[in-house]
Formats: sequence, C-alpha cells, structure tokens
Amino acid sequence: MTYLEIECYMKKLLVRLVYALASVISLSLLCLNLYSFAVWLMERKVSFSNIAGFTALFCLFAFLIYFLISTRFVMLIKSGALFIISLFLLSFASKALFVVGIDTPQYSDYVLLLDATCDIAEGTRNYLQLPYFQLWAYQTGFPAFMSIFSKLFGGNVTALLFINCMFAAGTNVLVYCIVRLRTGEKPARVAAVIYLVFPYVFGMSSIYTNQHIATFLFYLGTYVAFRFGKSWIIAPLTAGFLIAFGNSIRPEGILFVASVAVYVLFEILKGGSDPGSMAGKLEKGKKLKRIILKAEGNSGTGSQVPPYAKGEAENNYLSNASGKIDVNEIKKSNVNRVKLVRGIVVIASYLLFINIASRIFISSGLNPNGLTNGFPLYKFAVGLNHDSNGCYSKDDVRTLLSIDDESERDAEALRLIRERLSVPVTSFIRLFKNKASVVWTAKWRYPAFNGINNDSAFDLHLLRILVGRLNTAMAFFDYLIYLLCFLATSVSSLLTAVGKRDAASPFFMILFVSAFAVYLLIEVQYRYAYVAMPALLIWAAEGIGASFGGLFNGKPGSIKADDDLRPDTNL
Repeated sequence: MTYLEIECYMKKLLVRLVYALASVISLSLLCLNLYSFAVWLMERKVSFSNIAGFTALFCLFAFLIYFLISTRFVMLIKSGALFIISLFLLSFASKALFVVGIDTPQYSDYVLLLDATCDIAEGTRNYLQLPYFQLWAYQTGFPAFMSIFSKLFGGNVTALLFINCMFAAGTNVLVYCIVRLRTGEKPARVAAVIYLVFPYVFGMSSIYTNQHIATFLFYLGTYVAFRFGKSWIIAPLTAGFLIAFGNSIRPEGILFVASVAVYVLFEILKGGSDPGSMAGKLEKGKKLKRIILKAEGNSGTGSQVPPYAKGEAENNYLSNASGKIDVNEIKKSNVNRVKLVRGIVVIASYLLFINIASRIFISSGLNPNGLTNGFPLYKFAVGLNHDSNGCYSKDDVRTLLSIDDESERDAEALRLIRERLSVPVTSFIRLFKNKASVVWTAKWRYPAFNGINNDSAFDLHLLRILVGRLNTAMAFFDYLIYLLCFLATSVSSLLTAVGKRDAASPFFMILFVSAFAVYLLIEVQYRYAYVAMPALLIWAAEGIGASFGGLFNGKPGSIKADDDLRPDTNL
C-alpha cells in the first residue's frame, strides 16, 4: 500500500468516524424521544376524546408532511423573494397572535430583563444594584438593545414581544435561505414550513427572552459566511461581527465560533478524499479501473468501455501513485488555504468585536463590568448536580451566591464540581440521560404557559382553546417533529458512516453536536435548546436531500450533497 493510498484511507476513516459519532447521538436522541413519547402518552388519561384527539393530530401531521413532500404545494409561489416575504409575514403574524392570545406573566429572569430595559430607556441605572447584573454582566446586552424599542413604544411589554416575534420570523427565513443555498429550493421550503409550525418556537414567543434576537444574529452571520464564500475578508469579517453581536445579546456565540473552527479543520483534513485532490483522484482512478475490469469481464453483454475512461483511470491511478502533481491539486491546496484564512478571520473578528462591545458597555456606564461573566464555574457546578438533574438548584444558589468573596466562591464551586465528578460511571450515564431528556424532548410545560392555569383559555374571538389542551397538543406535535428530524439525521449520518453516500458539508451537524455536548456539562433548561433547533432542521433537510433526493425531486438520488455545493458556498 502506497503512501497516497494510506492517506486516502485515513481521511475516509476520519469522515466515517465523525459521521458515526453523529449517527450515534442522533439515534440515541431518537430512542430517547420514542421512550419519552411513549411514557408521556401513557401518563395521559385514557378516554375516547383523548384517543380521538391524538389520532386526529397524528393524521394532520402525517398529511402535512405528505402534502409538503409529494405535491407542489410549497412551490405554488414561483418567486423566491415573494416566498420569503410571505414566509416572514405568516411567521410573524402567527407568533404575534399567540402573544395576544396567551398573556404570559413575565417571571424569573424575564422580569429582571424587562425592568432593566425600562431603566436603560429612562436613563437610570437601578438594575446595576442587583447582584444578577453585577455577577453576570453579559445579561445587560439584551436590555440595552431592547431599550431602543422601549423608548419608541413606552415600555409596552406586548410591543417588545412583537419585536422578538419579528426576529423569530427572521430566523424562519434564514432556515429557508440556508437550506436553499446548500441543498435545493423544495427541501428549503419544506424545512421552512416545518419550522413555521414548530410548536417549540411558539412556546417561547410570549416570554421576554434574549434568545430570539441572538439566534437570528448567529444564523445570519452563518448565512453570510456560506453565501459569500469567495470573499476572503469582508464576508468572514461580517460573519464574525454578527456572531459577536448575537453573543453580546446572549452568550452562545462560542458554539458557532467553535463549530467554525472544527468545521474548517474537518474540511481541510477531509479534502484529500475529494475528487480534485491527489488522493481523491487516486481513489477515483481505482473505482474506474474496477468498473472497466467488470465491464470487460461481462462478455456477451455488448458492454463497451470508452477509451477515454480507460485513459482517465490509468492516468489518475498511475500519475498520482507516482507522486506527480497537476493543476487541480494546486487548486485544491489553494481552496484549503482559503478555508483556513476565512475561518481564522471569522474567529478573529468575533473576538475583536466582542471585546469592543464589552468596552463600550464599560465606557458608557451601562455596566462597569462590561459583558463579562463573573462566575463561569456556576454553570458547571449546577450542571453536574445529580440531585437536580443538572437543572436550576435552589440549594446551589443558596450555597454559592451567599459567598461574597470571589476567590472563596470559586473555591466552593470547584469543590462541588470535584465532588460531583467523583461518582460512579452509572451515575453519570443517568445524569446525562436525564439532562438530554430535559433539553431534547417535548414533555415539559412551555415557558409561555408558566403561571397560567390549565383551565384558562387561548382566546381570539371565535377561537377558544383551554391552555392545558393547547400545551398537550403542542407537545404532541413537537414529539412528532423531533422524531422526524432525529430519524432523518441518524439515517443520513449512518449512510455516510458506512460509505453508502458521499459526505455532505457538515457544519450544522457539528453545530448541533457541539450544543448537545455542551449541555451535557452545564446547567440546562428546556428552553436552552432553542439556539440549536434551526441547526437540527437544516441538518435534517440536508440529510434527507442528500440521501433521499427523490422525495423532493421525483427521482431517487437526484440531489448529491457535495455536487450541489457551489464553490462560493464553502465557509
């Protein structure tokens, strides 16, 4: 075996291992959701009305998916621009109606953020007296941004929630734009419509959270990076700025920056197995030789081997086996260099702008601590709490936040972390399973319904639905969407891992897996998965498009992941 053959084999092995890991995670979450869904259904009261209701909802969901995939319903609007406008307006209107119909009393952190917004809009700094904004100064970013709208609308919370709905609708549009860029028009529209009716997003619409704006900015930055892939500086600089801007609203930008770093490294290492590279041409030549030998061996079938095919196979195999380098190999090396430079610019831009933003907050007096995190160990200490399943713990808050001295507080947090790490492996498995259940299943009560009695109603004139029934119906639909997405991602990743299809560009797979891994370690809540939900939809759409192209285009395998990625769509 030559050096090039070993190189090609190792790079193919790397790709397969990465996708094997992704398939294991997806399959695990699929099984977890199946189990959680079954338990959730068994906890419902067995009655004719419940059975009929769930059956009707399942049929409605199945009809929706069938209708989207097997007809041209989503292609009725021929213009892409008109579809984007319609999608945005419909997404915003539906979420705004939800806000009007569900008058959620703001609670917990949301009240603090709302009060801080009003303080900043009025020119006061009362919020700085709260330990919350002293310890976690980064929480000031969202109120500072929203204070612009608070001045316009006089601090009306419904108006501020409508602003959040606009950004949520913008994220819906970005799901469409990103999938269209990477896979195709119809799968992009299908993914966008599924995200449009995603109950998870509705359940977050009527709370004053910083997640809608930050998520929009993160995915806008990602879209810019992929859309303008030929730009060495401007696009990656802009992408880094947008991710940093989102991070100043909610500190989840590190997920995207880390994913960029891993993605660029993966693409460079994988590059040798691409068709344009030396190792890739060697592999292509070997495949052509096998096809030629097979065709020549089928005597009596009339099979003829074109002379150019023989020549291409021999040239690919012999020239590359002997170590000769041609123009294509130089081009491939340049592409890898571009990817590396662009990735570095995105990361450097992010670090630069997040530091500039922090200094602006210090100099303007919005927060003397800038946008820093004064107690990063807190999230890990709580996240490893086996008693609370890694969720918010009043005992941890009482223990840790009662210590005023920073060094003593950090020492106590480290003690708790070490103590919680020194448990049997089985305890960790149980903790991780419970945390994954909190973040990635739909059995929990939506934040929008917190503090609202189940007998209250979603009331819009003629439409009146009890909150308890609405929560149940939304959770049922969420389970079905989760199952569909995790089935798609696990199957497509498994097909790549076993070599049944070429590896697609895996950025959103890496992003989702990164979020999954991070939330195994830090504090979790049901709503924390929000930032990863667009990535899950995009990954699922890419997986279905690459593995089962006939679902979207009428003929099997008509979408090939790598072939449809134009040069200007690479990060």
